[in-house]
Amino acid sequence: MQQFITAIQLAEKNKKTVTQREYDEFKKEFVFEKLKGLTLGQAFCKKFHMADYMLSTMKDDDEIEFLIKHLGYIE
Repeated sequence: MQQFITAIQLAEKNKKTVTQREYDEFKKEFVFEKLKGLTLGQAFCKKFHMADYMLSTMKDDDEIEFLIKHLGYIE
């Protein structure tokens, strides 16, 4: 259990954030990524050079956007 908690703390410490402006620009550009077949999470991770398994594998863009906003990815 302690290893799990340590892994979460390390992930939080190393988590990259983006500004609201960067995110708004990304959302405008996402249309083209969507046409290529990427989900919002895949495109977000690709654009900002992040490795987030949950965002990359989820399919529902509304749920992904909720997570991006509520997990602290946006400053």
